[in-house]
Amino acid sequence: MVVLGAGVGGLAAGYFLARTGKYQVTVLEKELVIGGLCASFEHDGFVLDYGAHKLYSVIPGVLDEVTALMGERLLRLPKKNRLFLDGHLVDYPLKLGNLAKVLGPVRFLKLGLGYAIQVGAGLFRRNPPRSYEEYIIHRFGRPTYELVFEPLAEKVWGDPASLHPEMARTRLPASGGMDLILRLLGLRKETADTNAEYFFYPRAGFGDWPHALAEGIRAHGGKVLTSVAVQGLELEDGKLASVLTQYQGETKRFDCDYLISSLPLAMLGRMVFGDKDPEFDRAIEGLQFRHLLLVYISVKRPLVLEDQWIFFPQRNVVFSRLFEQKQMNPELGPANRTVITADQGRYLRAQNTFFLDDHVVIVEAGSLAEVKRRRLAFDLVLVNILAKTIVELCDEGLAETINPGGQIVCAGLIESQEDEVREALERAGLEVIERFQDKDWVGLACRRALPAHRSSGTTWPARNRNVMRPLFRS
Repeated sequence: MVVLGAGVGGLAAGYFLARTGKYQVTVLEKELVIGGLCASFEHDGFVLDYGAHKLYSVIPGVLDEVTALMGERLLRLPKKNRLFLDGHLVDYPLKLGNLAKVLGPVRFLKLGLGYAIQVGAGLFRRNPPRSYEEYIIHRFGRPTYELVFEPLAEKVWGDPASLHPEMARTRLPASGGMDLILRLLGLRKETADTNAEYFFYPRAGFGDWPHALAEGIRAHGGKVLTSVAVQGLELEDGKLASVLTQYQGETKRFDCDYLISSLPLAMLGRMVFGDKDPEFDRAIEGLQFRHLLLVYISVKRPLVLEDQWIFFPQRNVVFSRLFEQKQMNPELGPANRTVITADQGRYLRAQNTFFLDDHVVIVEAGSLAEVKRRRLAFDLVLVNILAKTIVELCDEGLAETINPGGQIVCAGLIESQEDEVREALERAGLEVIERFQDKDWVGLACRRALPAHRSSGTTWPARNRNVMRPLFRS
């Protein structure tokens, strides 16, 4: 039995198969370390994880297996996490009084009205929800969806309108709007399914969990090998015979009767089909993989947060969560310093991702309508299209896609078209701050004005910026 990939999925498969005593298990890992995104690493006196992780499951028997394998290597921790909503930290699960205080009576009533509208519409609705977006709106109302669920899902998984409704069904802490209201009022108790009060965490960092699985494999006669580059699969009479690799500087074959793979589907498929199956090529062409961007911030304080992690559902913050490693175990770092981790999920592809100095530039196909629907705004907008189209876009709300104080550059204009475009830009509230010309071609650089009560020397908290002070200890 050969297992490709020593992330937690591959290691868990290898561990349970080795434990049966029926298979000689060999796990092959390309990297020098095991665990994948569940690994830990050391830096500047800290043991750090790749973002926030915990060990918990409501599936019967899973936690029993985890605790039996790791024993005293586990800590049992009370869960501490909140939402950052409209500049306030909100208890999670949500509590009625706390939520009403943050939103104010008018917005709070709008949430209730939105739910009531969907209850009424549901009496006549016959078709099941076709997306994550429809599922949430049908059950909670559009105002609640737009406040919390839409922006958070967009950050973590992508456009909610394109996500399968099953992603919502399996992740909601309440079964519907009425269930949520009853929990807010305290008339229905939270359960392990809706809110776990505790979780387990490895004392030495989350990376100790994959190491425990690897130790279990070896204890039952199996192997876990690292720095193994899989080159391909070898077949005999239409059946798998061996895995071809580069290992320790030479070509090595691992004979196997069975193969388990945790590799990306496209990679495994290339090994099986090569370039000989057009249908497979078409199937994988549109696959996207969600990448995780992590930023580690070192702070010269013993601790910063009062929570293990804080979720940021709204769009005015570019990341989706903050996590403090030492909240899991203070022994994972120096006594007088801490590290905060911010994570953000993005779709990244080699052909549309560029690195410029310290910035990641991601190019995506879209439209102004899509940008407005997702209520996105940017510090810099570049336009190089027909003058007539620029004028039309100005009338359709182009300025709304620019943060206050942000700039837009309109290039590729014929000199005779300049006045028409300039008038449209100024009509949309954009101030022309620079004009440049190359022969017959003209460009205009404009700025979206700051609100009148803000001076030009004040930093405006735009939609993709955020002041973090309310999160920290005083």
